[in-house]
Amino acid sequence: MHNRFFILFPVLIVLFILLYPVSSISRTAGTVKGKIRMYLFESGTGSGQSGISDIHSTVGDTISIDISIRNNQRILVSAIEVYLTVDDEYFDIVSQGTNTYDEYESQPMPFIQGNYFSGAYGAVQPYGNTTHGDSLTANDNIFDGWQLDYVEMTGPDVGFGRPSSNMSYGVVATFQLVAKAPCDSVTIKLDLDSYYMRISRYHHPYDNDSYFFQSFESCKISVSPVTINPPLPDIYMKSGTVNNSLDLDDHVNLASIPDSLFNWSASGNTTRKSSTG
Repeated sequence: MHNRFFILFPVLIVLFILLYPVSSISRTAGTVKGKIRMYLFESGTGSGQSGISDIHSTVGDTISIDISIRNNQRILVSAIEVYLTVDDEYFDIVSQGTNTYDEYESQPMPFIQGNYFSGAYGAVQPYGNTTHGDSLTANDNIFDGWQLDYVEMTGPDVGFGRPSSNMSYGVVATFQLVAKAPCDSVTIKLDLDSYYMRISRYHHPYDNDSYFFQSFESCKISVSPVTINPPLPDIYMKSGTVNNSLDLDDHVNLASIPDSLFNWSASGNTTRKSSTG
């Protein structure tokens, strides 16, 4: 009887190892689909899964956007990484400060810290508020568009468990754009680039895995052309005369765009008369 036990016991161990679910073994970070949803809403309009995501603006307007997450299952979160790409043909990025981290020193900081980790001692990492090498005056890195990188983590475990947040809804961070050209329903891209380590994800304080967001809903931004206000008056002139009464810059009031950057053009009909004597 004892001999049978010792013969079967190793077999049972082998079967247990083979049947043990592979999903429980630690994976490469960022490969697991999570249960938290992310949204981009116009700042101040989000509440849960609803908010203004269809944004309309005019050239020269500053657009403020919240990165919001919905955590219906109240999962513990100890860190969030968000990597975005913004179309630089239509938008510029508003700098919220100057970076002092070595690699990005003197480069702009695009984000304003949100409230999601406010009760968990969340801290934006030194490398976690950058434009990924873009100075915002030129495309200084190898990517198209403007890259926005945000990384926020809670503090370490000091004996009471690592601080974490399980808010059902909150704003992770806010960034601002300046509309510089007309467009229709342009979206902002969430990046999942493992080669350059720009993987948007969140972290659980007690798991080795990190998690993709279950879904991401971007905003759609439409930008209308500049409006002329007040309207330009009719001016009648005789051939060969000069009229200096009109300053075109007085009819466009956009503090975010200097007058020197406007290009004015005129078109119209010229009536010519000829006669023979």
